[in-house]
Amino acid sequence: SLGCRPIAMRTVAVDPRVIPRRTKLFIRETVGMRLADGSIHDGYWYASDTGGAIKGANRFDTFWGAGAEARAIAGGMSARGTAFVLLPIGVLDRLGAANVTTPAYP
Repeated sequence: SLGCRPIAMRTVAVDPRVIPRRTKLFIRETVGMRLADGSIHDGYWYASDTGGAIKGANRFDTFWGAGAEARAIAGGMSARGTAFVLLPIGVLDRLGAANVTTPAYP
């Protein structure tokens, strides 16, 4: 963890060997969800936590908060989804990821 408190509906736990902490992710399925303050989720999450059960590229854990409402939302989200890892321009080139394609968001 980064030593900061997780923020409900914004914090993602990742495997830091695959997705570096402080990385932004876009999770398409969360766009339009109502946040606790009444605003609408824009789909952006932040990798600021790690988890012992989070191993590999296709695993992450979204933090939904505490209480019955958060448990109800989280239970419904234990499914497949689409997440885009957002990296600064040039990072893939520096990592030597020449064969990686960057899909356009429909």
